[in-house]
Amino acid sequence: MKRKKTLRILLACVLAYVADAGAWGEPYWQGDRMLNGGIGIVLPGAPGHMTIPPVGAGFEYGIHELVSAGAFFALSGSKDINHHMIFSLAAEGNFHPFNLPAFPEFGLKDRLDAYAGVLLGLNAITNYGGRFLWGVAGGCRYYFSNSFAVYAELGRGIGYFNIGVTMRL
Repeated sequence: MKRKKTLRILLACVLAYVADAGAWGEPYWQGDRMLNGGIGIVLPGAPGHMTIPPVGAGFEYGIHELVSAGAFFALSGSKDINHHMIFSLAAEGNFHPFNLPAFPEFGLKDRLDAYAGVLLGLNAITNYGGRFLWGVAGGCRYYFSNSFAVYAELGRGIGYFNIGVTMRL
């Protein structure tokens, strides 16, 4: 009962936040602060049995109209002979091509934010230690309002494909 009430309150808060759309502007711009949270999908054939799906959270700041920088944290759990927790912590930089002046106008441009970038950080697995993490990632956000979006991306975190929500602060 308490859990249902908590979920209802959380849903009401999210809906109130989404409803505060204001005037539409660019989906990404210099000075934006974005909080991301999502879940990842691991490719079939990963070793062991997944006990905690890949989940992650991150923060991104618009340092230029075409470039953002941020950090993210992800974790997952798996079990083969032993139980392992997997952690990722990384810094990232993203390029937002839809803000290029030469990019053509199209119907959803005011709601879409496509991005591609690089990441550097650390992956750590309990009982095994850590290793350097680097890579490229890309994705797209669809804004339902000026403050709320959903995203899908490849290559970031523990899951190879991630989906989640973004709140613009």
